[in-house]
Amino acid sequence: MERIVEDQEKIQLYHTELILHDVLYKIFEYLNRHDLNEVSRVCKSWYWAAKVEKAKRGPQIMILQAVGEFGTSGSTKIHPVGIDDFGNSLRIKPTIGIFFTDGKYAAPADCDSVPYEICTAHQWAQPEDCFYVAVEASAVYVDKDKIGGEKNVTAAVFFPALSNVNYVSAQTSSHCIVQYFDRRNSLLSEITEKLFVTESNHVCFIMFIYQWKDEPTFDNYHENFCNEILDTLKTRYTAGTYSLWGGAINDIYTRSADDRPWSFHSTSFCALSLSNSSVKSWSIAIDNNLPYLEIQLILADFKKQVCLKSSSIAFLIISTDENNYEESNIKIFKNVFPTINIITMFNNKNHAVFSVNSTVTETEPKLRHMNSYAFMILTYKL
Repeated sequence: MERIVEDQEKIQLYHTELILHDVLYKIFEYLNRHDLNEVSRVCKSWYWAAKVEKAKRGPQIMILQAVGEFGTSGSTKIHPVGIDDFGNSLRIKPTIGIFFTDGKYAAPADCDSVPYEICTAHQWAQPEDCFYVAVEASAVYVDKDKIGGEKNVTAAVFFPALSNVNYVSAQTSSHCIVQYFDRRNSLLSEITEKLFVTESNHVCFIMFIYQWKDEPTFDNYHENFCNEILDTLKTRYTAGTYSLWGGAINDIYTRSADDRPWSFHSTSFCALSLSNSSVKSWSIAIDNNLPYLEIQLILADFKKQVCLKSSSIAFLIISTDENNYEESNIKIFKNVFPTINIITMFNNKNHAVFSVNSTVTETEPKLRHMNSYAFMILTYKL
């Protein structure tokens, strides 16, 4: 009897290993990260097929519950909805999550900061070793679909934890950016030490600065700061070997994986870098006052320099008038790049966007742009 059981086990193992890799790859495409980890333990054949599938997965976009239910007593009462589904829907092991919101919320809520509530609502579902950034713009789109707090949803992008990709973050612990300039430029020193020391063939930078709408005096601080960052980039990297995307936005909150529960940071500046041979990105700034056809020609030329893959994702910031959050602004980019997802943030026309033209080899004249599109494509080379 024992011999029969042993023979059956051998036959079962033999059959699982006989499944063609092409079939395994197709099946494994539909598994979330937890199930993929489970099947990787079946046998060596399944382990390698699962490993290949994990390596194919780039950043993941998710549409999530922005905040939980709100109480009517003046304080928020968080009851996160869909947290279990959120964890089960992750197809990657994330190391960074960026949440995008327009700062609105469903009535009769009483909410001082939606980015803060996002961090609060999702703290219990935060994957291990994952850094959260919640940013607020005037309007948010995923492709042509508007994502709004009035619908109580937010868009999130999660970046996969891969052994061959380096992730670094640097952020302040206060909304007041002035104090960091007053202390002998300590903010720039911190950024330089953390972000700009990576030796790599290519680096992708994402930068957000908090800008109060009623304090235009901050513009001078921001402009000087951006000029200093650009000067630092020039001395450390060759033109064309790095990309940069971001802008001045309405609000920023961050939460690190090692933070205590309910520990979130209001942030005046947050920067991320992604580097190594497996990451490639391209960025460009375009004057949004140019004619439609001219912008299309610029994007078409930009596309010739870009390597698109199934893992590619695009980020776009548009500075525009308050009532001009139109899909036509996004349509220009979707017409040229119809096969990839584009996360779009609309901002006040007085808010700057950050970008460099990564497709040219000459030195970039400036990093901070007004009345412009800031566009970046990120690809994981698998």
